[in-house]
Amino acid sequence: MGDVAFRDAAAGLVDLSNEIDDLDAARLALSKRLDRARSFLNTAGDRTALLRGSARLLRSHLADNAEIAADLNAIREEMRQLGRSITEVTAESLGMLFEAEGFQESLAEAEEEMERLISILVGGKPRDCRGH
Repeated sequence: MGDVAFRDAAAGLVDLSNEIDDLDAARLALSKRLDRARSFLNTAGDRTALLRGSARLLRSHLADNAEIAADLNAIREEMRQLGRSITEVTAESLGMLFEAEGFQESLAEAEEEMERLISILVGGKPRDCRGH
């Protein structure tokens, strides 16, 4: 019986050794899977960080564009107001030009009248005074 018990114990040890080998192989496979998962998670984390940076940059860019658009709208409105002002100034300038032409005509008539009066004073006789 000692031999049978020894054989049973040896078979049990062999079975136990095989189970340990199987468990060790499973542990090694699981360790490799964990390493791959860790690597994938690191890669995903890097991609996530990159995407977050890109999102921040895009958000900043969009905010800058919104500011620029608001500035452009303000400039556009100022240009419209300047256009209206220029139109008003142009109309006033045209009115002043018309008045200036009238003043020049009046001045020319006054100069002619003054020359006539000077010639009367110097010459002593009036030129053709019609109706008087």
